[in-house]
Amino acid sequence: MITVSLLLVIGGCQGGSPRAGTPKDGTLAGTARGYGGPAVIKNGVAVEAVDGAPERDVSITVTSAAGQVSHTTTAADGAFSLRLAAGRYSVSTSCGPGQPAEVNVRPGATTRDSVVCSFP
Repeated sequence: MITVSLLLVIGGCQGGSPRAGTPKDGTLAGTARGYGGPAVIKNGVAVEAVDGAPERDVSITVTSAAGQVSHTTTAADGAFSLRLAAGRYSVSTSCGPGQPAEVNVRPGATTRDSVVCSFP
């Protein structure tokens, strides 16, 4: 009995988001898409080399107002999803420069955030 109690206490102190399914949770979901790169000529017209293509393996870092950090990586189709406690978050990525986006995750709702990966 003591061992079980200690494990529960230690598990509760490790940080991370609250248990999935609690009423105070929400979901942050979106897609990372790439834009930019050297111009390419297609049918006589200069276009961006990367024009909204989904970006796989992009690291998404989400930081709460209290400093709690969560991470995920985009799938092959550029999609990502994180279950988080409701609140304000800063979202940053491993692709391209730029300021972190600010999002508000609401309880019981899905907040959408498109990530733009800019390539020089």
